Amino acid sequence: MCRRESVSPIIYRELHICGCEATWESFCQCEDLLETIPALQTNALLIYRELKKKCMELGDTYVDLSELTSAVTKSQDMSVEAAWEALEFLKEYEIVVIEQKKVFLYSLYCYEVTIAEYIQKIVQRKTWNIDINENDIFGDDQSSNEKQEKEPSNQSSSRCPTAAFCSAIGDGSDGGMELLQPPDCAAEPKCPKLLDVDQKKAGKMILANPVTVISGKGGCGKTTVVSLVFKSMMQKESDEVEHACKALEEDIDASGEWFCDPMASSTSHNDSIRVLLTAPTGKAASLLKKKTGLPAATLHQVTCSYSAWKRLGNKEIKWKFSHVEALVVDEASLMSVRIFSAVLKLLYNHGRLAKLVILGDVRQLPSIEPGNLLADVFADLSRLNWAIELKTNHRAESQLIVDNATRFVV
Repeated sequence: MCRRESVSPIIYRELHICGCEATWESFCQCEDLLETIPALQTNALLIYRELKKKCMELGDTYVDLSELTSAVTKSQDMSVEAAWEALEFLKEYEIVVIEQKKVFLYSLYCYEVTIAEYIQKIVQRKTWNIDINENDIFGDDQSSNEKQEKEPSNQSSSRCPTAAFCSAIGDGSDGGMELLQPPDCAAEPKCPKLLDVDQKKAGKMILANPVTVISGKGGCGKTTVVSLVFKSMMQKESDEVEHACKALEEDIDASGEWFCDPMASSTSHNDSIRVLLTAPTGKAASLLKKKTGLPAATLHQVTCSYSAWKRLGNKEIKWKFSHVEALVVDEASLMSVRIFSAVLKLLYNHGRLAKLVILGDVRQLPSIEPGNLLADVFADLSRLNWAIELKTNHRAESQLIVDNATRFVV
């Protein structure tokens, strides 16, 4: 039974052992065992090894079918017919997916399908949309040039964002938890430096769209825009609650139970986390909280906290992130499809996720794991004007470094 169990999906199904597999090199060290493995399964091992190798090298979740078969037939002295039979074997056992002349690793393919599915669900869910004047956030100090500039998104702004997205993609398819303390939402947002044209466009995208992707080098002000928008939105809600409380207090027929302290207007949310900033690493998450004052956590903290909550088995205690309505992911170029698909799924099914903002640099190196997620999502959503690249560096001390690095890349 164990002769063909060299890939983790088969091992999991047969032995219920997760994330364990034997490499081709390990088999080569056991010549007696290797000689007993049928040619079909040996060829399947070689193709699987080549597929994983190329996915790691290229950063993709797939390899072109012709490229893969050519590589194994040349390097392993394997006939084309034998390669096709081995691919069918791998497909049958759900090790690979063959689609549009591309060969995907099955697990990575499933992660990407899940991401697409839940982004579509976020688009179709009623988004967190507060009636707030853009000038209250960004000011009305636009230059005359900016006023005359016709934004490309204006043409599609009258169209329902959900309809636009669905027509584009189709109908298918507690360590370190100190970072998670909610901020004082009632505090007045700090007035940032004057935003540039692209930053204002990015902020308006966040307000209008259920999903927004913002790309830019370090110092372009991505987190500044996010912090300003969400703090203003929460301040607006806090003000509305306070005004409602005052109106009730002035009503002579109002009962005492309606009286409330204006200073505690934000307690209507029970200090729950509604806007969650995340990053792949603890250092990045810590910097996010420091720069924005909003709750921040690593992506793994989200999944681990859910597992811990499930183990408690107490339905009266709500999950820490059950009230999250907006998710911001920073340093998304470093994010793997595996962890992102898990976080999206949890926050949608067990939270209230209705707005997603992805931050990163599409020109940065992709994740160590296969899957160039940020670049792919940025390219797809650019067609809907839901993605933007910030180009102005507002961090003067880093401009020289960025300029020199760009020269080296070019």
